[in-house]
Amino acid sequence: MQPTKELKIEHEAVIKVLQILDTISQRITEGKDISINDLETLLEVMKVFVDRCHHGKEEKILFEAMESVGIPKEGGPVGVMLYEHDNGRRYIGGMREAFEKFKYGDKEALNEFAANASGYTTLMYAHIDKENNILYPMAETYLSETAKIKLVQDFSMIQAQETGDGMYEKYFNLVEQLKANYL
Repeated sequence: MQPTKELKIEHEAVIKVLQILDTISQRITEGKDISINDLETLLEVMKVFVDRCHHGKEEKILFEAMESVGIPKEGGPVGVMLYEHDNGRRYIGGMREAFEKFKYGDKEALNEFAANASGYTTLMYAHIDKENNILYPMAETYLSETAKIKLVQDFSMIQAQETGDGMYEKYFNLVEQLKANYL
């Protein structure tokens, strides 16, 4: 059983989100119109699906399990991932703040949105690469089969808790809709 397989599938959706953000940032730079509804949807996907659900699974379940088998939280790969999650939250907060300004008429705020989006995508592309190629293989190596089974069960609990009943699939569908509009 590979619990990190589920996280990698989520990473594929996150990469689509990053590609959409890159396209939106480019459109902003070119002075093209941006759908306020699409920005709001994208912010919801990043806040709920990416941060609370995906990062929640990592922070509350995976990283704790890794620490329990001797992989240190501080000064190691888990610490780096936590630091990057926090940086990602700052970028999302910056995008949210810029979006609110834009929503209330400040057209210049879109440039702030684009700057935060660019920082976020740069961070997250590298972050996903480190998780997929360093952290997750470590987890698969060091965690017992029993621990891996528990991870999968606990992932389902976090998923239901953070996205709501039946909403997990909704976020994948929202990403696909945005992809159809922008990629």
